[in-house]
Amino acid sequence: MKLLKNRHPKRFAKFSIVGSLNFLVDIIILNSLSYITGFNKGFFAAVFSAISFLVANINSYYLNRKWTFRDNEKESRYKVFLAISIVGIVINILIVYSFTTYVSQSYFSDIIWLNISKMIATSLVIFFNYYSYKRYVFNRN
Repeated sequence: MKLLKNRHPKRFAKFSIVGSLNFLVDIIILNSLSYITGFNKGFFAAVFSAISFLVANINSYYLNRKWTFRDNEKESRYKVFLAISIVGIVINILIVYSFTTYVSQSYFSDIIWLNISKMIATSLVIFFNYYSYKRYVFNRN
């Protein structure tokens, strides 16, 4: 697979570490908003997921730019990074919304189910984000 040849395994590993850190930022903010407001389903789950994702996204840009892809160009490409991230957040929100609204389950509490939904969404979006950031935002080699 072209995506993972040469230095890509090491770079993807770094991307995964940054992603894990960003996931922690994301999930802490999501859970904090849910805890403070008492809302953890449907529309509010989607809104809180969007807020937490955007905060983590800003952190992600800077860590990936400096450490993962070592992009030292002066020109900021955050707008392109954000545009790609918006596609990722839409996918993320749709998954969280769908799972917390339409999937009937009785094994987990609503907050646990919100977190499981967020993990599933994040796991699916990671590959799209890596390829797109590498190709369109950071050094393209």
